[in-house]
Amino acid sequence: MTTETRERITDPERLSRLEGAYGHLATKADIAALETRLTEKIAASETRIIKWAIGIAASLFVAMAGLTIAALTLLYRLLS
Repeated sequence: MTTETRERITDPERLSRLEGAYGHLATKADIAALETRLTEKIAASETRIIKWAIGIAASLFVAMAGLTIAALTLLYRLLS
């Protein structure tokens, strides 16, 4: 683009070209919406992780209690 061509373009035309060239970029509203969605997904993931951790801990407790009872029963029978 030469200097002569630049001078012939009016300000509204320049603005229109710039806005058209940057149409693929995110706006502040787009970024705010993305942040909101990500915050919700992270919160949901944290909840699922906590549920899994509690479930695994409860399962391990039950398994250990069962093994302890089985070992004590076997020991009692061997010593009787």
